[in-house]
Amino acid sequence: MVAHGQVSAWTNGKALQAADLGVRSDGARTYQFTTSESFVPSSTLALRVESDSRHRAGAVLAEAVLVQGHHDSVPQGDWTGLGLPHYSGGITYRQDFDLEPLQPGQGLQLVLGKLGVAAKVRLNGHDAGIVLAEPWTLEVSAWVESGHNHLEVLVANTLANEFATRPSPYVDPTQMASGLMGVVRLVRMGTL
Repeated sequence: MVAHGQVSAWTNGKALQAADLGVRSDGARTYQFTTSESFVPSSTLALRVESDSRHRAGAVLAEAVLVQGHHDSVPQGDWTGLGLPHYSGGITYRQDFDLEPLQPGQGLQLVLGKLGVAAKVRLNGHDAGIVLAEPWTLEVSAWVESGHNHLEVLVANTLANEFATRPSPYVDPTQMASGLMGVVRLVRMGTL
């Protein structure tokens, strides 16, 4: 995180060790906090920024706070039920899998099940596409390989979850479902 001041952080009441990564040209300091604990639903991250008199309230944060977990730390499901009801942003889901060779003319479709709200898919290091609407599927034949494959699905929601923390005419409760909530599968398709 980048802030104008000294930052302290806690997760579930336990102090985190800070690494001071230096000062930017605008005077803001870059910090990195780490923990060895796995994701626990309803975890709380608390931050305290002791700033100088030039920076107050939200101005103490020089940019958005990035919270990054271990690749297996956030389970699949609606983020609201995982303790993230007011989180607006993205979470990347990663999965390695092995695949038998496709037959000539055969295609492969990635089915994401239920998704809230949009996803960017990378397969074996290649941008495979963006999914914005039902049926939450993407043709991925061009990026799969026989044998080992690596899939990344970056799911992003809307600002509705963050706006729900204060009175706002822009919050529609139907927009609050967030995350990768369906069964993810690969479906072999007939001749292309």
